[in-house]
Amino acid sequence: MKVILLAVTSLDGFLTRGNESNHYEWASKEDSEYFFKQVEDAQLIFMGAKTYGMARHFIKSKEGRVRVVFTRNPKKFADVASPGYLEFTDKTPREVISKYKKLGKTNALLVGGSEINNLFLKENLIDELHITIEPVIFGVGKKLIFEEIIKKLQLVRVTQLNKSGTLLAEYTVKKS
Repeated sequence: MKVILLAVTSLDGFLTRGNESNHYEWASKEDSEYFFKQVEDAQLIFMGAKTYGMARHFIKSKEGRVRVVFTRNPKKFADVASPGYLEFTDKTPREVISKYKKLGKTNALLVGGSEINNLFLKENLIDELHITIEPVIFGVGKKLIFEEIIKKLQLVRVTQLNKSGTLLAEYTVKKS
């Protein structure tokens, strides 16, 4: 299964501006358009519970697309879970990927924060990174990953999304 980490960051690598978790305040409309196009085409979307909490109002069910939320307490979300559309799990990323591979799914987006990004990167489960880099500097906030992980990447393409200089950088992960 192909897993693409999809994120928007500041030029200095932050997913958030300080403690503010709403990137819609600073991300460009071009990033949003790219993000929602990728989401529309995805079979699986992985995220953590914090990302789900921020994005739950934007989530729309679609036949053939499953959103999987990784959480330590799936029972907490039992009232909103919808098997085959919105699922909550405390399984490992590898276990979840294995489950969906067996069900015929071939691609997934990872749209979470630094914790879930770390989990997938440490397990060598990410094939590509599509990172929108916005021309802003924050100095503080949540990073794309939060601990030392060394991965070699290969740049596939860089696309300038607007006149302000928003860049979409697409990389493949070199498997070790």
